[in-house]
Amino acid sequence: MDEESKSRLRQLLGMEDNGYTLYPHDIGRIRSIKEYEDYAGVDFKLRRLHLNAKDGTIPPTVLSGDDNWRTITQTLYKGTVDWTKEYPNIRSSLGCTCNISFIMVAIEDETGRTLYREDLNKSEYINGALTTLAYEFESTETPVKSIVWTYTTKNEWVHTIETEIFSQFSI
Repeated sequence: MDEESKSRLRQLLGMEDNGYTLYPHDIGRIRSIKEYEDYAGVDFKLRRLHLNAKDGTIPPTVLSGDDNWRTITQTLYKGTVDWTKEYPNIRSSLGCTCNISFIMVAIEDETGRTLYREDLNKSEYINGALTTLAYEFESTETPVKSIVWTYTTKNEWVHTIETEIFSQFSI
């Protein structure tokens, strides 16, 4: 039953034609699925997000009617962020790893826009047993910098580690 409902949903969103008759339980007659996709900045079939949707911009997302965002080629970026050398300084200045709430790892483009972010709160990261993070993401923009930033239990950001990565990514 779960697979059948997912199959119906994929057809409803225009991702597949699975032969279901969805009317009267479809999206309605006032707007098309494409109009909704343009409003929200989501292309279900291509599984793409408009840049404004990725950034969390409140809809409407596509104002110009321009469909280029649906076909812009995205590049797959893979790499590893390593803060092994810097971790002892973080740990010693905080006195105790119990003062770390999480460690943020982010990848930014040349404008400072975040292309990838992960907040690490597992004990292995907080206590320093793991001090690397492998990342993989697609973007139309080129990543140029990684940031590792510690957030404390006192709601403070401390110990920013910025590293240029323009030569570290792989396509």
